[in-house]
Amino acid sequence: MRMPKVFALLLAFALMLGLLGCEPFEVDPYGEFIFVANGIGNTLNVVRVDPETGAVLGGLGTGQSLSYTPQWVAADPSGRFIYVVSREEGETPGKVSVYALDRANGTLTQQTDTITWPLGTSFESAVVDPSGRFLYLADSNWGIYQFAISSTDGTLSIVNGGMPISAGTSRRLVIHPSGKLLYSVDFATGQLLGFAISVWDGSLSPLPGYPVTISETVPPSALAMDRTGKLLFVALDGSPEQGANLLVYRVDESTGSVSPASPASTRVQTRMIHVDHSGSYLYATVENGVEAFRIDTAAGTLTPVTGSPFAARGTTEQVITNGIVRKLVP
Repeated sequence: MRMPKVFALLLAFALMLGLLGCEPFEVDPYGEFIFVANGIGNTLNVVRVDPETGAVLGGLGTGQSLSYTPQWVAADPSGRFIYVVSREEGETPGKVSVYALDRANGTLTQQTDTITWPLGTSFESAVVDPSGRFLYLADSNWGIYQFAISSTDGTLSIVNGGMPISAGTSRRLVIHPSGKLLYSVDFATGQLLGFAISVWDGSLSPLPGYPVTISETVPPSALAMDRTGKLLFVALDGSPEQGANLLVYRVDESTGSVSPASPASTRVQTRMIHVDHSGSYLYATVENGVEAFRIDTAAGTLTPVTGSPFAARGTTEQVITNGIVRKLVP
């Protein structure tokens, strides 16, 4: 089985470049662009890649200058709009900025509307639902905010009077491929929260049986879901010496309930996990590299890919195919 090149390149690229480190990043739905929120230089880096070969076509190391420190980046499913989340800094409130993507040349144009919030928020991450109608924003102080997305220009409108739904210290969000379920992790309590998404207005309702305690000693740090929606992955913010730090849950799409499957561990601490577009591989970003696991959806297991972990060396572009790191540029 051949590992999809674009997503593998995304991880290797984001990890190995010294200017990016382990910053949050997103790949557009068509696999042609990589967007990286660079909090060190306050830029939004845009890289164009060949979806067939994984080769970098342009934009390596360049970025759009931002007047704020980006915390998270999310793309809408149409590939037309990019959303950049920034946290509160001193007297500057957190906000969500909207950019229109010109797919012909990869340039970004900031839209006139930017959602800003009063002081006291702590924006962490955002996710767009599969229909592209709504954006959900995790705030570790207040909960989860919902915004309506304009189909014309991607700008955001406040929903529910700007009142968040309670979600504890929510830091990460993931939406089921059906668009009917949203999951969040509470960093403070070590719990998984589940919500039903209304097909009419995108509003969130807590699912029965939640929250579910996933760890009483090590806080959860990241979420991911396989492309079939049958497996949910939770990364714990601890070292392998503290126990398995990649938890796997089976998902019942009809009820939203989860049940434990077979956990796994990275060799060192991880804070970001991603599933490739084929749903065959899970990647965990670790210090100076990336660990890759093959997903067995039927068995609910993660098996390390041969050769994993893959080290990030210097500024050499690399692509991972079938567990082998291949250099594109020496």
